[in-house]
Amino acid sequence: IEANRRNAARSTGPRTAEGKASVARNAIKHGFFLAQERWTPRQHRDFEETLDGLRDDLKPQGVLEESCVTAMAQSYVRVAAMLRYENIAALKYHQHRERELNECIAAADAPEAARLRAERDQLRRAGLWRPTIPAPREARAIIRYAGSLDRTIRRASSDLEGLKKMRIGGASARSI
Repeated sequence: IEANRRNAARSTGPRTAEGKASVARNAIKHGFFLAQERWTPRQHRDFEETLDGLRDDLKPQGVLEESCVTAMAQSYVRVAAMLRYENIAALKYHQHRERELNECIAAADAPEAARLRAERDQLRRAGLWRPTIPAPREARAIIRYAGSLDRTIRRASSDLEGLKKMRIGGASARSI
């Protein structure tokens, strides 16, 4: 406990303006959970284009139907952010594994180093030594979030369909 207290006394976080600026976005590492107000200009553009397309296709009427279409558009923009993050995370993981392999090669004796290089070269020739998947931790977060976004889109779509049926008179509010 005492050692923990001594450690905590030294861990006061960044003190300079540069340090504070560099850690300011740590909680928003991948951007999945960013509030719409903090989206990039590209995300805002994507949202407007997606929303316009969904409005043209689905023709919402009224506030409730519009909110379903808006939820779908927001989710599609977040899916795009997730896919961009997945590619970046896969590249970082690949680079990390490349560094680890280079360290193993440097530490190995000559025959073992040659064998490791040959295996890597064989994978490269086969097109298998390239970024493909993120590290396990990031992959789990991506899978979890992809499922959540998919459910949000499906729920909004289902709600929209129910609202349209109710508006047209094909179903009662109770059955929806």
